[in-house]
Amino acid sequence: MKSNTKIIIISCLLTANLLIPPSISAAILAWDANTDQNDGYKIHYSTDQDNLSQVIDVGTATTYVLDNMPLSEGIPYYFAISAYNDAGESPLTQVLMYQPPDTTPPS
Repeated sequence: MKSNTKIIIISCLLTANLLIPPSISAAILAWDANTDQNDGYKIHYSTDQDNLSQVIDVGTATTYVLDNMPLSEGIPYYFAISAYNDAGESPLTQVLMYQPPDTTPPS
């Protein structure tokens, strides 16, 4: 299965242009849909970029909010995506890193 999947990590501050208060931020993992027939996607991740041992099956979604994951603040995490169907699973996309920011309010 050819993998045309791309992965992007977006850490953005949502602004009033989106009618969302500017104090809300989100980290979103997003990728282009695979052009081959597939049944879904898997997010592979870990704190070790050479061993992405954790896997989340996200079905046919092409985005995933990283804030929904049990990630520790200040720790770098590595992510890659694969597509799958009845024939098997594609190779992983390029591995990208995301480090959740410290959200502790100032004293």
